[in-house]
Amino acid sequence: MPIMKMILMVCVSAVLWAGPAGAAGYPLRIKVSPGAKAAVVHELPSPEERVSGYDAVLLNGELPDPAVKLRVAGRDPYASETFPGGRFWAKYRVSAGEPLTVTVLGAAAASEHVVVIYGADLISGAGREGAAAAPYGPEGTKAVFFPVVWRAAWGAAPVSGYTWQTPRKFTLHHTAGPRPADRAAAEAEMRFIQSQHRNGNGWLDIGYHFVISPQGDIFEGRPVNAQGAHAQNYNVDNVGISVMGNYMNDPVAPQVLDAIVRLGQYLKADFGIGEGAFFAHRQLNSTACPGDNIYARMQELRDRIFRGPVPAEAFRGVGADPSFGGAAAGGQGALGQLLGAASVLE
Repeated sequence: MPIMKMILMVCVSAVLWAGPAGAAGYPLRIKVSPGAKAAVVHELPSPEERVSGYDAVLLNGELPDPAVKLRVAGRDPYASETFPGGRFWAKYRVSAGEPLTVTVLGAAAASEHVVVIYGADLISGAGREGAAAAPYGPEGTKAVFFPVVWRAAWGAAPVSGYTWQTPRKFTLHHTAGPRPADRAAAEAEMRFIQSQHRNGNGWLDIGYHFVISPQGDIFEGRPVNAQGAHAQNYNVDNVGISVMGNYMNDPVAPQVLDAIVRLGQYLKADFGIGEGAFFAHRQLNSTACPGDNIYARMQELRDRIFRGPVPAEAFRGVGADPSFGGAAAGGQGALGQLLGAASVLE
């Protein structure tokens, strides 16, 4: 299909600076302030993943000033949510193939600030992920032997109705968003991603099974034995691991690589997943994900996961997952049921 181009039109009181985009065109940073009227037009590359049959565009980024508004193709969003600090997603109806103009309306801006657009996804606004009726249960859930930030700890919205799977492969992604500075910011980003995936993309839950912060913390997404929503046409029996940040531009920290290796060794050991079933997202779909900088480390990751030693710390500090299996009503979580009363395994 021909490469669709997006035009970003900025109509603000004043545009002081439009920052250079990264290697893949994102993030785009636009500095605005009250003052004389001005307009700037940017021609952007296609969104990271090319799709067909879309009828909506899903933007995400940062709008620090709630008085600043975005329009796509002259339309207001029909669904959106803004989190504390201005982290936002917004969904707009579009026609497949039409040029996309994104207009930033900043005449009411209170002060100079920067608007950030992390990305634009082409989606089917009416499409929703299918769901089974079975409740969450401990069957097939595996114990992990390293620290994990469970759903309850990062404040996940409760979800039921997963379609179950037996993990047979795993795929590496990046979120193509911000790199949170600390644990609290990473927890907030997890809540944002879950909201965007559920209410923006229309999926049942956060699409990934695990998400890794820049500090190397591993966050639980979906249950590992629940079908995810992270690789179009390849979600069945596929565990999705994503890293917070945009690794077309961001460097890959050693602690991030260590966390990927821990998860890979866990999936290899507990589910018998072999080296030939470990993928980068771009190997399955037409996308830049997980970014050039992570993709360049794939062979190193394969060597460490499938032929390297298992770090001693990978077998310490497991916590019982409190977020499923009736925990909200005072029951014990599913992983806790598997592990008994123990919260730490030696």
